Amino acid sequence: MQDDINGLKNLILKENKSAFYVHCFAHQLQLTLVTVAKNHINIAKFFYVVSNLVTVVGGSCKRQDALRDAQFAKIKEELQNGVRRSGQGLNQETNLRRLGDTRWKLYYGTILNLILIFSAVVNVLEIIEEDGHSDQKVEVRSIMRDEY
Repeated sequence: MQDDINGLKNLILKENKSAFYVHCFAHQLQLTLVTVAKNHINIAKFFYVVSNLVTVVGGSCKRQDALRDAQFAKIKEELQNGVRRSGQGLNQETNLRRLGDTRWKLYYGTILNLILIFSAVVNVLEIIEEDGHSDQKVEVRSIMRDEY
């Protein structure tokens, strides 16, 4: 793969003398995006809430099972009501992954998954708010009411 990239780079540089090559440009761009996003207060707050949400909901096997059960119930209901189609590759299990510090793709994937399973996440937060320990309840109430 690296040889293919080097070959392409050499071909482009031979074709266009004014072109230049930046090693790991995509990674540098990701780092720049994350740094800029973290320095904007509203965006930083958003990712802080998402990170806390992933930690609270995915913090134990019991909560992960509750999330999976809530997802299953929603998918089953939507299939029965004809809202959702079934078939190969559809209705795959979705989970929330922890956010990385530098990988924009992880942020993007986590946010997409959060959107897809939002109602299941809210169900788990409500379960934690009722049955969790006091520190978990405080965290969930802060997330649900946006008190950061």
